[in-house]
Amino acid sequence: ISELINTVEETAKSGRESQKAFLRYALKMLRENFILNISPENQNKIIFLTDNEKNFSNKFYKFIHKNNINQLTNEFNEAYNHIERNGYAKLVFLDLALKTARLLKTKPQ
Repeated sequence: ISELINTVEETAKSGRESQKAFLRYALKMLRENFILNISPENQNKIIFLTDNEKNFSNKFYKFIHKNNINQLTNEFNEAYNHIERNGYAKLVFLDLALKTARLLKTKPQ
């Protein structure tokens, strides 16, 4: 948990625009990994990732599935809205991190 709090504090130190850019990027990666999970055979046709992103996604996509994608997307969108409306960044990102950790443990069915 202390490592999580340190990461949250570092993220909260960046400006609002950087925080919003991070959340937009995270939403993009959620989308790409969900598509990779449901349609791995089409990954070169509809998924556009850099080599570093592909390396990450090869391990991560298994955690993004139909049982958690909607909730994850909603949580990231809600965090974006809070940051946009000058929400307290440390609280927003800590809440998001804890919810994301819980949702990533959701089992696919």
